[in-house]
Amino acid sequence: MRSWGRERATAVAGTLVLGFALLAVPASAAAAAAHHGFERFRVSTHTVGARKDRVRAIGALDAVGYAVPSAIASGRGTVRLQLPRGSIVLQLRVVTSSVTVPNPATCDFTEANSGTFRISKGSGRYRRAAGSGKFHTRIRGRLAKSDGVCTGNLATYSKYQVAWGPLSW
Repeated sequence: MRSWGRERATAVAGTLVLGFALLAVPASAAAAAAHHGFERFRVSTHTVGARKDRVRAIGALDAVGYAVPSAIASGRGTVRLQLPRGSIVLQLRVVTSSVTVPNPATCDFTEANSGTFRISKGSGRYRRAAGSGKFHTRIRGRLAKSDGVCTGNLATYSKYQVAWGPLSW
């Protein structure tokens, strides 16, 4: 009976040691994972030509800040994401684009762009940021009406952009 008791005590001790070792692994894995993983950036605004759009980073990086977009020219553009601990610059390449003309009855219109991005540089905590992925932009708006006809003035506007892919820093 004693040998069975020792074997059981040894098994329990081994399980406890293994259990503590397994508990220690996620802590170091979490520290390593804090510097790379899947990321999703959400950019939104309700103001045409806004200098700063709202950005929310969800994933390996969890932060709220603002985005400074550039104009898209020849299918390329940039978005600088300014976050509390630094900034990340996304280089955009538009692959598909669509635009609807305003509906004469409602004056509603949409624009959509999709493509790829790559991180070109970072600053602060993200100075070594690297990654690439896909993005999608959707703009919805409605023109004001005058005498039953759509004018060139905006009544409502919203832009939503999401970029997703692996990120490391």
